[in-house]
Amino acid sequence: MTNPGVLELIRFDTDFYKTFFDNVHVLRCRHSDIGGSMLSPVLEERFEFQLRCLGNFAIQNNSNSRIELQSYFQKHALYPPFVQKLPPADLDLIVVIPAFNEPELVHAVQSILSCQRNDICIEIIVVLNYPDSQPNLQSFHEFQRKELLGLNVDNANEILDLPVFSLPVKDAGVGLARKIGMDEACYRFESINKNGIILCFDADCSCHPDYLKLVVDGFKNMPNQNALTIGFKHRLQDLTESNLEAIIQYELHLRTYIGWQKFYKYPMAFQTLGSCMAVRSKAYQQQGGMNKRKAGEDFYFLHKYSVLSQLAELRPLLVYPSSRISDRVPFGTGKAVRDIINSKSQHMSYNPKGIASYCDFYNLLCDSWPLIEGGRSWKSLTNSIALTSYLMQVNFEEALIENIKNSTTAKVFASRMGRFLNPFRLMKFLHAASETEFPEIPVLDSAKQLLIANHGKPLKQPSSLIELLENMQV
Repeated sequence: MTNPGVLELIRFDTDFYKTFFDNVHVLRCRHSDIGGSMLSPVLEERFEFQLRCLGNFAIQNNSNSRIELQSYFQKHALYPPFVQKLPPADLDLIVVIPAFNEPELVHAVQSILSCQRNDICIEIIVVLNYPDSQPNLQSFHEFQRKELLGLNVDNANEILDLPVFSLPVKDAGVGLARKIGMDEACYRFESINKNGIILCFDADCSCHPDYLKLVVDGFKNMPNQNALTIGFKHRLQDLTESNLEAIIQYELHLRTYIGWQKFYKYPMAFQTLGSCMAVRSKAYQQQGGMNKRKAGEDFYFLHKYSVLSQLAELRPLLVYPSSRISDRVPFGTGKAVRDIINSKSQHMSYNPKGIASYCDFYNLLCDSWPLIEGGRSWKSLTNSIALTSYLMQVNFEEALIENIKNSTTAKVFASRMGRFLNPFRLMKFLHAASETEFPEIPVLDSAKQLLIANHGKPLKQPSSLIELLENMQV
């Protein structure tokens, strides 16, 4: 490496950097009259590694030249790479696990390490984190960090050594922790110029022995897909009766909600669990990376790809999330289980008729593109007063006119309208309509109705909640 002058590390001009680091990440070369002195070997290695990670850049040769970073990292990364050693050239997949005060973490990592490999080269990034309002958790996480590194003795240093993160309480949460880990994975893949797989897992999960192999095969078999949602089933062992009933009802809710969307041929009908998703490194960067939401980060992340027809489903039930009660996030499995137990009543789920009205409208709209373009009113495509009212509230007509103007084919029109009639708006509509035209129904009723609808005939009634769930999982 030729003499680049004096290397100065300066931080991004963001509040986040001001909170966490004094010196990070944006590299500036400032040429000065230093008589051709060289960087120290340590700085030279660090400088070269960061350049390889950051990718596209341009050098302007003037008295105050600067390396301009033209990449995802310049716009979205919050930290520089933490692991300076280059990864193996044949690295295929990096597992990212956020971990906050999680006693089952080591078991989750061991579950990954026990998977069948078939020459798959992996690394594991665990983002140990806690909000800065709870400094008492630092020692626990530091202990876990040592535990994890102890697993490397027999596993070729596949578990990377990252610091424990004390995150500002305003941003602390699973979204930010996932982002830190997934960004680090991108640095790793960019440093070897590889479009590898970033696989998200959770610290309270376990997995099937073929998990890694089937994920890698899934991407190989679907080269046009950039993200995967992966089959799951909650662990039902060693639960109290109330906890067991609650988690079954909650998983039935997840499955009926997506199941009805599939039944009505909604193209963006996918489960969105953060512990059950994977993405190609390049596609992750192209779509702006992970968000910092405290909950629901998985829903918003995966649907970046569903609306682009870049999300696919890996159907085998490969991930086994925990079924326990939790109050660590504002919504999700743990909170839902707690709420169901506390309510002492059957869990309610979205009305299938409401889902049908939204999905049927989308499909009719796409099929009617020539007529809509010719002036037919979109209101003629639905009999639902609630849906018509909702669409008027979200300025649907303006979006429709704009999309007609910019669509040259029915396929383009359908794609553009899908981005407007997206899964987020579906959920918002169902929430609103549950107060009027489409009240929620008991989840057990919805599940039984869906099984009948899918089979086209009445079925034998399941003898237990577990049997009903197993039928839905199949």
